[in-house]
Parts: sequence; C-alpha cells; structure tokens
Amino acid sequence: MTTINEQNIRSYLERGESQTLEYKSGTSSLDAICKVVASFANAEGGILILGFVEPKGIVGVLPDRKLSTIDHAISHLNSLPTFTSYKVACDDKELIIIEVQKNQNTLTFFRNTLYTRVGDACVPMRTADIEEALSLIHISEPTRPEPIS
Repeated sequence: MTTINEQNIRSYLERGESQTLEYKSGTSSLDAICKVVASFANAEGGILILGFVEPKGIVGVLPDRKLSTIDHAISHLNSLPTFTSYKVACDDKELIIIEVQKNQNTLTFFRNTLYTRVGDACVPMRTADIEEALSLIHISEPTRPEPIS
C-alpha cells in the first residue's frame, strides 16, 4: 500500500468510500475502528481514515486521540492483522491513517465474528465466504522425525 502523506491525502479524500477505503469521524469508537480493521484484513486490505466525514469533509481528530490507544485496541483482535497507523496533517487538522494488509493464511475475528467488506460496508462473513477463505489457507503438514533404526 502507498503511504499517505500531506501531498497525496486529498486524492484519498476525494475518492469516496469503497471496498478498500473507509472514512470515520475523529471520535469513532474503538469498536467501530476494530470492526473496520478486521473486515479489511479478511478482504483485500484497505485504508481507514479517521477525522473525515462525508459530505462534511475534514473534521480532524481530537488532540488527545492517541495512536497508542488505537493500536492497543487493534492488538486485541483475534489473529492480529498486519497494519500501520500514523497521523497526517491536512487543513491545519490532524487525521489518523490506518493501513491494513490483507490476511495471509488466517482470518481475523472481532468480538467472535468474522467481518469482510462488501462494497463500502463491513458485513459479517457468510458461511460460504468463510468456507472459501478457509479453502485458500495453506496449512502445512507437521514434519515428523525420521524413525530411529
């Protein structure tokens, strides 16, 4: 994924929400953030931008919104996905960017539920989706020691 910075942030804000891009207000709950992160990880990966609301625009995040608090909440997801979080300034306001990689050989649960992306929405995975995802996971056989002669 491309790192978002002060020079390219506007292009992400103009795209609109999609399968791989979601906006949340700067005051979104940690549960709402974790649900989006899990759904991105179980789908194609994606970018969550906190501090932007359609159609209002850039609202920023509160100064006391700490990356460490968000990272700590995400770290409690079952089967932690690979993600990066950082802040970017835009129009004198701070946005938080969370880039989530697509899972490899695992599925991420949020509150005992598997979520995925359908268009611009986070939805619980259907049984057929779970079966398909599991069929793509490569589980190697454990190696067995050679018998002693």
